[in-house]
Amino acid sequence: MVKKIITSILFLSLCVFSSTINLTDTVVIDDFNDSYGDAPNQNTLGAVYGISSFNNQPWLGGGYWFATCDNSGSFIKNGNDELFDASKNMSSAIDNGVLHLQLSTKLSTEENPYAVIKCDLLSSSSDKPRKSVDLSGMESISLRIKGNESGTDIVRMAFETEDFVQAKFTWGYYGKDITLPKDWTTIKITPEELTPEPWSDALGAGWQWSHGSNSVLALSFSVKGKKDAEIYIDRIAIDGLTYQDLGFKQTTTKTTLAIDHNIKPNSLFITDSRFTINLQQEQNVSLSIYSVSGRKISTIFNGKATQEIMSWNSKQVPAGSYLAVLSGKDFSSVQCFTIAK
Repeated sequence: MVKKIITSILFLSLCVFSSTINLTDTVVIDDFNDSYGDAPNQNTLGAVYGISSFNNQPWLGGGYWFATCDNSGSFIKNGNDELFDASKNMSSAIDNGVLHLQLSTKLSTEENPYAVIKCDLLSSSSDKPRKSVDLSGMESISLRIKGNESGTDIVRMAFETEDFVQAKFTWGYYGKDITLPKDWTTIKITPEELTPEPWSDALGAGWQWSHGSNSVLALSFSVKGKKDAEIYIDRIAIDGLTYQDLGFKQTTTKTTLAIDHNIKPNSLFITDSRFTINLQQEQNVSLSIYSVSGRKISTIFNGKATQEIMSWNSKQVPAGSYLAVLSGKDFSSVQCFTIAK
């Protein structure tokens, strides 16, 4: 049966979504659920930092994923076999809270080929310095992860740290090669297992994790040396540390979405399975789908727009009522709709 989106009349004048950050929770780098109002390409840690430090604005916390590879034959694709750019289409690689990517360097003509998916842990925009995180108290990094049916693909997980930047070392970060299991497995990697790469300057200098663990900048997963890997990641957490340990403040996120069509008249229409944005002037906006309880389900659009028409694949979403939220610099417009089978 084809699912249909039916627009409903929204009688409320505003909606309030709220969720409390529990400072005693284990630090989660990312669970790919975007439950704090973060965009698909922002990690959970950055969203929590933005909420606690920038007046409930998760996007200001940084922690954005990006993908990079050499230009001589290496590539990164999502689970649909489409070339992948985390800054543009991160949501295309996330299905039900699981990141799914293909990293390949096998066809590269480079002497040292690479394909990397990476995120700064916190603020990383051009107008802010990179912000480090003190992970010296970490007991282990916990990864719920798997590969394809072969169970033989290998990726390197690594942390970039400030000591490498100061020494002007551009590779060889503290990490570990992981053989991806064919079934879902929670892998715990202890600090003792995090070492610089073979033949790196850091290894030659005798550096260990403790040398840079108090100033960690980024996390990456990479494939090097004429190899391929298919990777699924469900959750990345730091055992032994809480948000309070990182200095985050207690706060409750409350996003109030005022439905005021006098601010931006006729800004959002929903017809059948299509969403139409119609603005008076171009501006940066995001269009997201929420459950009626306030849980973000998907971000359909995030960028500059005046007039846009787009569709949303709702195959994985059960029938029921949902909210489409169009947010701009000075307004939010909400439409309630129903998915019927």
